[in-house]
Amino acid sequence: MMTKLYNFTGEVNLERSLFPGFTPVLTTIKDGVRQDTYDAFIEPVEEKRNNLFVLTKTFVKKVAMVPQILFKNRTAIGVEYDLLPWRIPCRAFARREVVVSAGAIASPQLLLLSGVGPRDVLQPLGIPVVSDLPVGRHLQDHLATPGLNFYLHRRPSPAQAVPEELRRYGNIGQALIQFLLSRDACRLPPRLHGRGVIEVRLASGPAGPPMAAARLFAYFTNLDETAWRRTYVPYLGIDGFTISTSILRPFSEGRLTLASTDPYQDPLIDLNYLSDPRDLHILMAVEVQLWCGAGLRYALRLANSSMFHELGAKVWDIPFHGCGQHEMYSDPYLECLIRHYTLPYQHYVGTCKMGAGPEDPTAVVDPQLRLVQR
Repeated sequence: MMTKLYNFTGEVNLERSLFPGFTPVLTTIKDGVRQDTYDAFIEPVEEKRNNLFVLTKTFVKKVAMVPQILFKNRTAIGVEYDLLPWRIPCRAFARREVVVSAGAIASPQLLLLSGVGPRDVLQPLGIPVVSDLPVGRHLQDHLATPGLNFYLHRRPSPAQAVPEELRRYGNIGQALIQFLLSRDACRLPPRLHGRGVIEVRLASGPAGPPMAAARLFAYFTNLDETAWRRTYVPYLGIDGFTISTSILRPFSEGRLTLASTDPYQDPLIDLNYLSDPRDLHILMAVEVQLWCGAGLRYALRLANSSMFHELGAKVWDIPFHGCGQHEMYSDPYLECLIRHYTLPYQHYVGTCKMGAGPEDPTAVVDPQLRLVQR
């Protein structure tokens, strides 16, 4: 539908292109099963290589005042860790280098506990400063607003509502049985069928879950019971869909810091969503000359398109709970909706930011992924 609406044809590589377009979602699938990094790269060679040893059920930590990443002349030479569940302390040393690859939450926590981070964070906790770098700063995440809902005032045909893969087998149960019996016999559809980039500043989000799964949707989106009953329950049993608008290049930045020197204690995280007013403007589709994401105002324009008219799609006319004091779909209403009902994608980045080198004050690592030396 979107390809027809925008007259786009062909496939677009969204990882390498900023041009507008649409493409099927690319996933790593083998024999009908989703593959993760371990499945694809480690498991096939784990028993064949003598220079690879994977140790599971471990937890890298700090012991007393000894940094958990052991430094000699500001160079990491090993790690200290506990064997779980008994928390037996151990050490592992490296001949060449130590690679910290624990994600945008655990990696900065590990570096901070090891003495790599802002001096004003480490010194109050009594952690010796190995390198004063902005670890934990510049935390960013994608943000989405799933509150723009549509209902269909006429029932869609099976061809419109049910993916061809499922129609072939009758129902999801039969498809699952067939899949378990013969992995190659059935290709279940992915969670998202396609994705795209529209113009330089706005991008349409994927359709959300159908109303038949709305209660599960409410649970996973942390929708409180009052909002669920007042906003969603009146539309139960009616076919519909959700357009979730998102911001892909946010301006707001948060930070991560330590709660204590105990590595088993979760760090303190302040994502600081919408602290930069430009993010709110983009989510509302206010004119911003940047390619950043999608806006609710832009999504509302789709309601007047011929494609939506063919589907019989109408935007909901019951206001979201807590925003009823505003005129429906006015700018104050949309701002209220965004502030009441936004979801994180948990695509956290920035806490160990890469930069050109010591001249970049925001950098933690250089292009070779080595800690910046200042």
